[in-house]
Amino acid sequence: ALLATLLLWRPAFAAEQHFRIDLDASEITAAVAEPMSSLRGDAVGKFRLLSCDIYQDPKRRPEDGANIWVEAIVDAASYHSDSNWRDSWVKSSILEVRYFPTISFKGGSAWTDVKHTSDTAGSATLKGELMLHGAVRPFEVPVQVSLAGDKLIGNGEVSFTYPDFGIERPSILGLKAGNVVKVTFHVVAIRAPQG
Repeated sequence: ALLATLLLWRPAFAAEQHFRIDLDASEITAAVAEPMSSLRGDAVGKFRLLSCDIYQDPKRRPEDGANIWVEAIVDAASYHSDSNWRDSWVKSSILEVRYFPTISFKGGSAWTDVKHTSDTAGSATLKGELMLHGAVRPFEVPVQVSLAGDKLIGNGEVSFTYPDFGIERPSILGLKAGNVVKVTFHVVAIRAPQG
């Protein structure tokens, strides 16, 4: 489900850049329509990132592939919502965290794909692989990014269906939940010291 974020350094920077996640300032949420969602709305839960590193290599040519790279790992067992019963059910029956304890994304973007809205803000799409419930699938993550000094802030939203990752659509007492999972993320990363 999701995750991760990138970029706003220009190729003019000579040195490689590395940003590391600020775990306390970052958040990932997942929303799914509950059975009878017209009355109850979506079930929304949060996850905790274990790590997220963002790299930029200005020496790599864009035609050689991604010169901005993101690696993120989410703790699947950290899922929590406003219901202890739901939390236990999601972790044991849907995510099966005892077998699949983490969710991860690795992917990147080339300079040529970055759309700048200012000198310190822009957007891009990270193209890579999402590993969820033991299945690895190609995945694209659109990201809005801004840079303020040594702080990189990324926001985005992605969606997928349960069958995409070999998970049966959840049901409660014979009533099916929604099939689409919408993941929203807000990631804050701090420039790591060189060397």
